[in-house]
Amino acid sequence: LAVIVPAGFAKMDEKTRYTVMDVALAERLTELDGLAAKNTLKPIPLLGIPGWYTEQTEAFYADTGYFRPLAPNAPATVQLPLCRT
Repeated sequence: LAVIVPAGFAKMDEKTRYTVMDVALAERLTELDGLAAKNTLKPIPLLGIPGWYTEQTEAFYADTGYFRPLAPNAPATVQLPLCRT
């Protein structure tokens, strides 16, 4: 979930950065109706992250027990805009 932070954010002290992020995240979640739409955020497939598991080979990725094909009628994942349009 991406948010826009003000210029100079990286130079702020840690407590201020947390406060700024809390406000930015709360505003973003409000804009997105609390992520109410099912296809707004999909689960992250941890097994598919390169280097996460030492046994990641071509055969590993071919295992449909881990990596199921997307259902034909599955809705597309919504690409969230960074800001309001």
